[in-house]
Amino acid sequence: MASEEARRSVDSHHPTLSTPQSQDPEKSSENDAKVEKVEEETYPSGLKLLIIMAALLSAVFLVSLDRMIIATAIPKITDDFHSADDIGWYSTAFQLTACSFQLLYGKLYTTMNVKGVFLTSLAIFEIGSAICGAAPNSIAFIIGRAIAGTGTGGLVSGSMSLIVYTVPLHKRPMYQGFFGAISGVASAAGPLFGGIFTSKATWRWCFYINLPLGALVGMGVMFFLQVPKAPEMSLRDKLAQLDFYGTGLILPGVVCLVLGLEWGGTTYAWNNGRIIALFVISPLLLIAFGLVQGIKHDGVQSEANNEFLVFYIPVWLQAIRGLSAVQSGIQTLPMLLPMFGASLVGGILIRRIGYYTPFSILGDAVASVGAGFIYTLTADSSKSQYLGYQSIYGIGLGLSFMAPNIAAQTVLPKRDVPIGIGLIFFSQLIAPSILVPVAQTVLNTQLQKQLSGLPGLDKFSLADGGVTSIVDLSPSVRPQVIRGYAKALQHVFMVGLIVTCISIFGSLALEWKNTREQLNEKKKLADSNAPNEEVEAKLSISGGQEKH
Repeated sequence: MASEEARRSVDSHHPTLSTPQSQDPEKSSENDAKVEKVEEETYPSGLKLLIIMAALLSAVFLVSLDRMIIATAIPKITDDFHSADDIGWYSTAFQLTACSFQLLYGKLYTTMNVKGVFLTSLAIFEIGSAICGAAPNSIAFIIGRAIAGTGTGGLVSGSMSLIVYTVPLHKRPMYQGFFGAISGVASAAGPLFGGIFTSKATWRWCFYINLPLGALVGMGVMFFLQVPKAPEMSLRDKLAQLDFYGTGLILPGVVCLVLGLEWGGTTYAWNNGRIIALFVISPLLLIAFGLVQGIKHDGVQSEANNEFLVFYIPVWLQAIRGLSAVQSGIQTLPMLLPMFGASLVGGILIRRIGYYTPFSILGDAVASVGAGFIYTLTADSSKSQYLGYQSIYGIGLGLSFMAPNIAAQTVLPKRDVPIGIGLIFFSQLIAPSILVPVAQTVLNTQLQKQLSGLPGLDKFSLADGGVTSIVDLSPSVRPQVIRGYAKALQHVFMVGLIVTCISIFGSLALEWKNTREQLNEKKKLADSNAPNEEVEAKLSISGGQEKH
């Protein structure tokens, strides 16, 4: 009703932009073109747009590269630090801080100057990378990873938030397809770069490389991106808007959960008092976090993270096929390159069609089929099987990659977009933080079960030593170990299959909204000379009426 009144008001002031019902198709197309032309005049173009997009894409590239490059460097890092027991924390420390600060960054981007918040998070990421590169021991390295993860939280959501001020809504799907594509390229290049740096120079360059690239990102954003001023409010009011309580609850809650999953059944028995205490404290903190978020009325629907299998396919390739870290990185290209292409094509199609929900549903369905095929992999699977299954899975991931972000930018008022994007990336980052320790526990437990009957084999040291220890086994026992490892990994792939299937429900919950129609509605309401608050309110109401 509100949206209809707004249309009448607009039509009375701007007859040339009347509703489609009162126009023939030719005039409607002309007006659509006029709307797009007027809107584009308020955004950067030409060389300025190119530099800004290059900076934002480079930020996404840095984060994606940093997440994947460490995989091939870990063996050498543990050799230098004599810290095999800390391997899990090299990834977990990064993921935990990255997801725990997402919601806080979402608030920061709505209350503070968005450019300043982005540059601050970039500086934090750079400091963390420098500490990792110069770390004298494992503890310092873990601290560096945690600091880098804290900065990552602002870079990921910040890049998606700043695009709101860079390109108009109807073009964002295509540009966000570029984000998905560059993330795929970085994920593919990460293991290769890590192997090259580790073997040809030093693993420390896996982190030093972030410093010059980050400096270029900072200069591009600082000198070329123009953003509106921060909301006029006192510092006290701004601090009151920030989600300190939520961050203070989610971080220790997830840490307790991860510690319980990592220690349970390995360092301590499952019925040990420490493990029981961790599993009691963790849900209490997470429930409190949920209550705090419910009271604050912050929320946007988001699908679950379904990139879980990306972490364990290289493990399968190294353990079962006997590939090196660099070779396994090359063998994952059939997954990452289709993900790159599907993300790019999906972004272009969403821009042309306007609807993003079908691509999210289709992508999750295809990824689920691929995950199901991956679950069937055994020690006897052929090369065409494990490469082909990865391709199906990668296509699905690419198609659904950007839909939640486009949804947030379409259904939310511009001022709330950073919060919505922050919540989306929170859900996408917290999943690996929890699921990777779960998978590692499943893998270790199944290894002990599968290899228990083999004489002269220390199954506990094999689980702790990882996949590289298989090549050191005697030829008489190695084939049985490989088969046992393959069966254990099938249980891990089952976890990934379940998570990927669950993500379909998140896609089904997305609103069926058209980005092009939303653009026209926003322009009409703005032309009615209504205050910004009224425009945003009417858009929100009309958005709710279009939900299916």
